[in-house]
Parts: sequence; structure tokens; C-alpha cells
Amino acid sequence: MVLIHSRFADETANEVVSWLTSYGIPFKRINFINDFFNSISESEKGIDILGNNEKKIRSIYSSFYLNGGTVKINSPLTKMDNFGMGINKYLFGESKLLYAHFYKGFPEKGFGNFPIDINKLTVLRIAKECGLMVPPTAIVNSKQQLEFYFSKWERIITKSIGNGAEIEAGEFSISGQRTEEITRSDMERLSNDFSPSLIQKLIPKNFEVRVFWFDNEVHSVAIFSQRDRSAMIDFRNGEKLRTVPYNLDVQYQKILNRLMHNLKLNYGSIDLIVTPNDEIYFLEVNPFGQFGFLSKAGNFHIEKKIADYLNKVENSHARAANQTCY
Repeated sequence: MVLIHSRFADETANEVVSWLTSYGIPFKRINFINDFFNSISESEKGIDILGNNEKKIRSIYSSFYLNGGTVKINSPLTKMDNFGMGINKYLFGESKLLYAHFYKGFPEKGFGNFPIDINKLTVLRIAKECGLMVPPTAIVNSKQQLEFYFSKWERIITKSIGNGAEIEAGEFSISGQRTEEITRSDMERLSNDFSPSLIQKLIPKNFEVRVFWFDNEVHSVAIFSQRDRSAMIDFRNGEKLRTVPYNLDVQYQKILNRLMHNLKLNYGSIDLIVTPNDEIYFLEVNPFGQFGFLSKAGNFHIEKKIADYLNKVENSHARAANQTCY
């Protein structure tokens, strides 16, 4: 059986499911860890750690993880004062440990980067070691430090160090991640000291390149984000951007292969920019990056390739099971 972990409204996962259905491969689709917990338990006994329930979890042959939400907590508190936020933070940590325990080992059986906290600083260091060009980067926690780099680089952007914000506080929530430019007026509104933040020199770009890497294959498209003012810093802010297939140099593809193997990722979306001087800068890797638009723009049929890969894993385990019987 294939375990699919994704948001139920995700069209990319829906297409993978369609291919699995056409192949006659049984699957179970879940969203949050709560769904997994309820589906694997017998009656309402919970999960017997080291017992039969956990054996069921380990018997899943292959899996497909597509950013189906991180951890969902059921907090008894609705008042988001310091105490309430502290309790929610604790419950989030507890759920995350449970989540990591159940999914431990799944990447070896299937497709997906299970609960992983990506650190952009580590990724940038490894990318540079692999020979990729990366933007000058710094961590600052004061207006004085920020002003130093503003004078040095002239234009600065900021982004999260990790996966981005997933914050719920009563009726309010913050979710996702974006890249934003810091302007002089932004700096004037800042306090003298703030939390450590990642900043980079803004690299002028001719166009962006989104790469989907899987099984040592590189699929890439060029995104002409500079034609839309709202998308010039981050193409995710734009709509109906011109996107066409783009062929990266074979040697550059080999470097990306080395990077992904060094990061121990089995798939991911890679963001690059091409400057007016045709230099290629590496920006980041998203281990859960959406690739549906890329698959369609390049006519790559990535969803079918993923289903084929999962089918291969299922057949491999079925053959091994039959050989064991004899």
C-alpha cells in the first residue's frame, strides 16, 4: 500500500492518485498526523508503540509526501496570552516528535522528504562547497548592522532561515514564506534591536529558473517574473507569468545532483536566477516545493513519473514478499 500525505485540495497529489488508481495500486491518503493516528488505531485504543499497531505502520511499502501540513495540535486554550502561546508551543513540539517517529525510515521506502526542518544557511554553505554561485548573505539583529550592509550592498532582501511561519493564535494565523526587499523606509521603522534575521544582497535578474529534481533527473523552466512589478522580488507574488522549458547545462545539472545527494534529499524544488550577464545564482531548495505548474509548463508529466516510481517500489516489495514465502 502507498501512503500519500498531502493537502486534500492539492491538484498535484490528485494527479498522482489518478495514476495510482489507473495502475490498480492500493493507497491511503491522509492530511495531518491526526488522520494517520486515527486511521492506524484499532477501535479507540491508540497506537501500541512497539506492538501490532506500529508493525502496521512499518508494513507500508512506499509513500509519497507532498507537504500535507506539518503538525496539527488540538489545544484546549483559545486565549493567546503568553501562557497560552507557551502551552501551544509545547504541544506543537510533542506532536512533532510523534510525527517524526512514525515517519522515520519512510524516505528509504518511497518518495518525499519527511518532516524535515530545512536550514537555508546550511543549504547555502553546501551549495557553495559544490561550486554554485550564491548571493552574499549575513545574519543581523540590529538596525546598525542592517545599515552597514545596506550601504555595502545598496539593495537587500530578507527571507526566513527555515521553512517559514506556521503560527496559529486564536482566530489569527500566519502561514507560508516569501522573499521581501528591505527599503530605507522599512529600516527607519525598525527598532534598534530585533531577532536574528537572514539578509542577502539583491542580485539583479533577467529571469528566474525553477528546477524540480527527482531521481537524478532535472526538470526546469524559465519564469519571466521581471515583467510583473509585483513578482520582481518573488515570482510567487505574480499571476500568469510567462513560463517556458529551460535547459540547464549538463555540467550544472551534475552539480545540482551532487547538492541534492549531499543534502540527503530525494526530491525538491530548486530556485535559481539568471542575471543580465548570464550568470546563474543558486537561491534555495524547497524540500516540499510545488511542481504542478512546472510539470504542465514543460510538459514533463512529473506526476506520472512519481506514480511509476511508487509502482516500482510496490512491485519490488511484492516480489521480495513472494520469495520469502518460498
